[in-house]
Amino acid sequence: MQHAATERDLAHISTRLLDSVEGCAIFMVDSDGRIITWNAESERIQGYTASEIFGRHCSLLYTQEAIDHGVPEADLLTAAKEGRHLAEGWLLRKGGSRFWASVITKPILDQDGTLFGFSKVVRDLTERKRSDEASKLQMGIVQHMPALASIFSPDGTVDFVNHQWSEYTGLTQEFLQSSPEAWMEAVHAEDRAAASTIFWHGLRSRQAFAMEIRFRRARDGTHRWHLTRGVPLRDESGKVVKFVRTSTDIEELKQAQEAWRKAEERTRLIVESALDAVVAMDADGMITDWNGQAEQVFGWTRSEALGRRMSETIIPSQYRLSHENGLRRFFNTGQGRVVNQRIEITALRRDGSEFPVELTVTPLKSGDSWTFSAFIRDISDRKRSEEQLRASELSLRTMIETIPGMLWSATPDGALDYCNARVLDYTGLPQEQMKGAGWMKTIHPDDANRMARAWALCVENGDHFQFEFRCLRASDGMYRWCVSSALPLRAPGGRILKWYGTVVDFHDRRQAEEDLRITQAELAHVNRVMTMGELTASIAHEVNQPLAAIIASGDSCTAWLASEPPNLDKARAAASRMIQAATQASETVQRVRAMFKKIPSVATSVHMNELIEETISFVHHEAQRKNVSLRADLGAGLPRVGGDRVQLEQVILNLMMNGIESMAGLDSEPKRLLIRSALPNPGKLLVSVADTGPGIDAEHANRLFAPFFTTKPQGIGMGLPICRSIIEAHGGRLWAENNESGGAVFHFMLPIKAPSE
Repeated sequence: MQHAATERDLAHISTRLLDSVEGCAIFMVDSDGRIITWNAESERIQGYTASEIFGRHCSLLYTQEAIDHGVPEADLLTAAKEGRHLAEGWLLRKGGSRFWASVITKPILDQDGTLFGFSKVVRDLTERKRSDEASKLQMGIVQHMPALASIFSPDGTVDFVNHQWSEYTGLTQEFLQSSPEAWMEAVHAEDRAAASTIFWHGLRSRQAFAMEIRFRRARDGTHRWHLTRGVPLRDESGKVVKFVRTSTDIEELKQAQEAWRKAEERTRLIVESALDAVVAMDADGMITDWNGQAEQVFGWTRSEALGRRMSETIIPSQYRLSHENGLRRFFNTGQGRVVNQRIEITALRRDGSEFPVELTVTPLKSGDSWTFSAFIRDISDRKRSEEQLRASELSLRTMIETIPGMLWSATPDGALDYCNARVLDYTGLPQEQMKGAGWMKTIHPDDANRMARAWALCVENGDHFQFEFRCLRASDGMYRWCVSSALPLRAPGGRILKWYGTVVDFHDRRQAEEDLRITQAELAHVNRVMTMGELTASIAHEVNQPLAAIIASGDSCTAWLASEPPNLDKARAAASRMIQAATQASETVQRVRAMFKKIPSVATSVHMNELIEETISFVHHEAQRKNVSLRADLGAGLPRVGGDRVQLEQVILNLMMNGIESMAGLDSEPKRLLIRSALPNPGKLLVSVADTGPGIDAEHANRLFAPFFTTKPQGIGMGLPICRSIIEAHGGRLWAENNESGGAVFHFMLPIKAPSE
């Protein structure tokens, strides 16, 4: 409201500008100097009426002295040449009285640049103060307008621009007054041609004009949209004497309009590219929008569908009355059965065929008008697929129920939702009691909590589930060992849709494996006994040495005690040696007993180098007896391994005895047995037993670890198979190969891990 009032005030002031301002006579002369316009102030100041002065030469207003000096003609010539001429001097009023005045003379050119005439502005300097105050008031109004404002003459010449204009554009008033189109220096280059056309059309037609153009903002060099309006100011006679032009920054408005346009365009593109048919209807039930997918689904083109009644176009006849009633119900109550809901109904194609669709209707009210947008998806293929899926599920369910195996499924959160007939027969529970966590009732109490935790962890992580447990068999009330396995069915994005699992009763197999393990332990014990039997001489030697030491120390102790006086210190030393020798003999016997004893397998932390050195103590006498050089090359700082100490010692002993025996019949020298330990890579410990015997015959290589295969005359062929089974039970590997320099080498590698692992 403030902006509009300011423009009205300015229009009124500018319209009466020429007549109301005091002390300023403004008139025009033609190219010959004859007066053609005359304002009221000219009449007041100079005394002539317009009728008296029109057509008379302007020299009438000059003194005779000025006329004699040719001043009237000189002023016109100077103005025509320089574009403007300012002079002060004596002028005459009608009665011949003089007054001192300032005279501004400017040439007026037509559109072709031809001199049309001159404008003259005469001011009575005795009234200058009053005129200046009036001028300051007028310019102050324009100066403080909240817009870029300027005042210019009907010929386009700028008279005044306010501070906002100069500050915004960076163009001074002096520059703008240099040319009628100088202000266009601040206009975007792409807008100048149109702006010039509108500007000059307004000036020529003496009518208001408006345009939207971009002005350069001086402070940052950006071009911003402005609404520029020009309003003519007329005198009391209706003649245009000035134009007032304002420019308002509408950049934010233009951006909002552009954003709205783009949003509408995006919406249109989305609707057109939608895979669903999108149909809009007004409150009268007439179609107002119809996208490309609707054309394909229903068979009507957009131009054909627009303006048709919705019910007669896509709704089967038997449902049209219901549609009309539903529309009326919505207008009366604001509620409808299909509004803002996804439903499945039957639709109608142009050819009269009916087909199933999924429909969502969204109402939108704008003012007093309602628009209904319908999103329609042809679900014919989905319906056919669902029917095929139902038939497939029935077939699959029949197959699952007849498979001779126990099958189950669970929801993504791990709740059991289905068991086949085999599971129900096995457990004796009905389907409903097995669902959820009901299956836990069939698990042995010692296994139930561990199995529940394992299943919960797999459900949380989505990992493969496998667990061995004891399950109650209903037919005999016996808990039997079973293993259950399950894998998740995932959607393309990785989300778990379902768990599918099996249960296998492996109780009989587990029992057979236990029987086999006991048999293998018996064989290993027999093998140890046989091996120790072969070491009888070595064992006797090992025991004989400390016994001989005991006898010798006993004699010494007796002698020292019999001396006079008894030498107790010497006797104590002899007794200490007897105890040490007895301890050594006891340890030897204990090791032999451990090898002979039939004890369960016990996993402990084993220092391999100590085990090798202990085994060497068993065989070194046998090696000496058979002229075999025995050497150990043991890696320093080796980590411990987890395993059964007796079983691992049995493997090392067996391999060393095999090596010694392989060289027993050789006449050539040297006979060497080398045992090494090393860490070839992190996490693996390697033990090697190498001899310089005849090596491994190529035809025997593949059968070397086969049960009952032997090259010894008195062998039973179970030593190496038992060794391999022991190493593999420890998670390792045993193999053999020929040495490049002759002889054979047997290797076994064990993982570095704690017994609990």
